[in-house]
Formats: sequence, C-alpha cells, structure tokens
Amino acid sequence: MFGLSTVLQFPNDPVALTEWFLFSVAIVVIVTLVYVYVLNRTPVPQGLTVAKIEQAQADSQKKLDPHTSLQQASQTLQSGDLKGAVESSVRAVSIALSNLLVSSGTPDLSAMSISDMAYLVQTKAKSAPQIAQPVYQLNTLRLKAVQNQPVDQQEAAWAVSLANWLVNQTETEQVKF
Repeated sequence: MFGLSTVLQFPNDPVALTEWFLFSVAIVVIVTLVYVYVLNRTPVPQGLTVAKIEQAQADSQKKLDPHTSLQQASQTLQSGDLKGAVESSVRAVSIALSNLLVSSGTPDLSAMSISDMAYLVQTKAKSAPQIAQPVYQLNTLRLKAVQNQPVDQQEAAWAVSLANWLVNQTETEQVKF
C-alpha cells in the first residue's frame, strides 16, 4: 500500500531534483504571466480609490496657504463673527503646522488634531517655541465654539493673534528640524 509519506518522498537523484526545480520555475513564470495579462485587461476602477484620495490630500496640502485663512479670520473678527474668527484661526494654524510637518517628512496627518500636530512639532524639532499649550487652548476654544457656547471678543482676538504669531514662526524658520 502506498502511504502519503511514500508519495511525498523524493529520491536523491540529481536529475529528479533538477526536473522538480525547473517545473517549479515554469509554474511561477506561467502564473506571473497570467496575472500580468489579467491585470492589463482589467479596466481602471471608477470613482474614488485610495490612491485618488491620497493624491487629492497631497495636492491640497501643497496648495493651501495659511494667509488666506488668516485674512478671513481677521475679517470675520472685525465683522463680529467670533465663532467664524476662531474657526478660521484654527484652519490657519492647521495649515501652517501640517505644511511644517509635511516638509519635515511626517507622512500621514489626516487623523491628527492641531494639538497633536503642535505636540509633534514641539517634540521633533531641534528648536521650536513652546507651541503645544497655546495650540491646545486654541483647540479647546474651537470645541467651545462648535458646541455653540458663547465666545467673547477677547477670546476670538486671542485666537486670531495666536494664528498670526504661529504662521509667522513657521514662515520665518523659527522652528528647525
């Protein structure tokens, strides 16, 4: 009777080992060619894909300028829209910090808050002003605005001032990696 152990045993014959090796290489080549053929015949996926989303995020990071948000923050503060001033200030800080982190080689910022980004900048940079605590306070002020709690003139003015200072710090290379 033939058992499984006798079927799986190979003789130590060099010709049999060579045949087995060549057969294995041939199988790998055939499977690879079939895979390439099928891949080339498959249409490009329609709609959103991970690659398209990542490319759009990379493009948006390159195109964003914090000055637009800073101008909007100043204008909304002057018009009396205090919550809008806080939101625009947060947007300017977020853009400035993400531009800084992207230029330093940090790959994925999509899940980070401005507090996380500020902490990362402060811990990774060789020299940086103490930004983590004020940015955390700005994030807390934003949460207050989002929850429809009243934001006073002084808080909104502080948010705009902090955003201007932080953008200036990142642009004058006060933060060095």
